[in-house]
Amino acid sequence: MNIQSLPTEYSFVALSLNPEATVSSLENEELSAACRRLQRKTFVALVGERRQFFMPWEPYHSWQFYLVFQGLREEDAARGIEPEMSVPILPNTTHPLCRQPLDPGYALPWNDCYFSESIQFDARVATCVTGEEPVYYATSEQVERIQRYFEEDVQRRRVLRPQIVAVRAITGNARDIEHNDAESEAPWASSFVGESGSMDRAQGEDSASASSREGSGSDARIMLDEMTARPHSNLVVVEVSFDLSSTAQIHCPDEFFKEIASLKRLTIELENTRMQREVENAQRIDQEYFAAVQAARNKHPRACKYNNRLFQQSI
Repeated sequence: MNIQSLPTEYSFVALSLNPEATVSSLENEELSAACRRLQRKTFVALVGERRQFFMPWEPYHSWQFYLVFQGLREEDAARGIEPEMSVPILPNTTHPLCRQPLDPGYALPWNDCYFSESIQFDARVATCVTGEEPVYYATSEQVERIQRYFEEDVQRRRVLRPQIVAVRAITGNARDIEHNDAESEAPWASSFVGESGSMDRAQGEDSASASSREGSGSDARIMLDEMTARPHSNLVVVEVSFDLSSTAQIHCPDEFFKEIASLKRLTIELENTRMQREVENAQRIDQEYFAAVQAARNKHPRACKYNNRLFQQSI
């Protein structure tokens, strides 16, 4: 029996947001209780890379996920999205560019399924070592082919970049609504690309690769930093399972990002409420203290004058 982590790279998992674990570091019981009441859906995702070396003693590890969706997406010039920017998954074999479908070992229980380089996000998963093996997964050969497809899509978005900027300027939408929701002011803002962030990420890839070349002489230091890096505590926490039967259908990825946006709004609201309550409590304590001091002065005015005189003489 092989001992491995859950999840494993390039396996298919059932995935759901864990709101309570996401906000646990804030130690806000009112927020935690509200999180337990939130409705959650279960999504299907292809696991990408683990974002740091596996360390069994760490409570969480961060992973990359690609959400699975059904049907080709509609073209959206403002986001630089074209229907062919996707990869089919067996039993689906349909694609505008006749791309070879990913074979997960067994055909998925749903038809017309795709995943895309642009619908991805990073999240934390509780560290779990298991003897369970994934049922659906991509082989190394398929991963190489997928990466080629992804590179083609990134290059295509670079070609479309002037058109995207022009459309956004005309419509006045500098960024799409979903991306704005996801990049709110919550302290644990989830890092994900989403459909709008793909262009922004592609835009920065040239400078990032240049920086990488400049730092090629410090590979040992980079590896050491990677080995000792703690999981990204600003990421949302998700629960995963190799058992895809835990969901009866493929939910739209937008629903997952809406759950994140709702959680962030709830976090901001209840954290602001707690902060306001703490300020009011501090003000009340100050008022009670000064009221007690004033009452003591009124009760023993001569002693207060004597103490004040001693204090002035000491100065």
